[in-house]
Amino acid sequence: MRVCMGRRRLLRSVGASILGIAVTPLLTGCPTNESHVVTVIMNPQSVFAPSGLTIPKGTTVIWKNSDSSPHTTTCDPTKVRNASSIHLPTGAMPWDSGELYVGETFTRTFDVPGTYIYLSVPDEGQGMIGTITVR
Repeated sequence: MRVCMGRRRLLRSVGASILGIAVTPLLTGCPTNESHVVTVIMNPQSVFAPSGLTIPKGTTVIWKNSDSSPHTTTCDPTKVRNASSIHLPTGAMPWDSGELYVGETFTRTFDVPGTYIYLSVPDEGQGMIGTITVR
């Protein structure tokens, strides 16, 4: 009887190992809950750094003001002087951070694919513009 129990354990162990080896490659292609986060700095040169991003859908962008002057991140036609300066993909919701002072941040997650063109309202005439392409 002991010999049979030993064989059964051995067969279960080998079977589980083979199953684990066979399934592991299939799981590596499964999506994970890993989130993507990107930081954009608003700097004293009145530019977004980086000014252009290409990100996967679901990425969170954090804008941080490192300048002593206030800036915004705005992609809302009702908040800018020239609505043609910004662009939202169809189905995307507009945003406006309001004025951010040194050290303050604003966060937004991008779930609608397309190209977004946004700006800083206080610097609209100076060309503080950023682009985000969501794939």
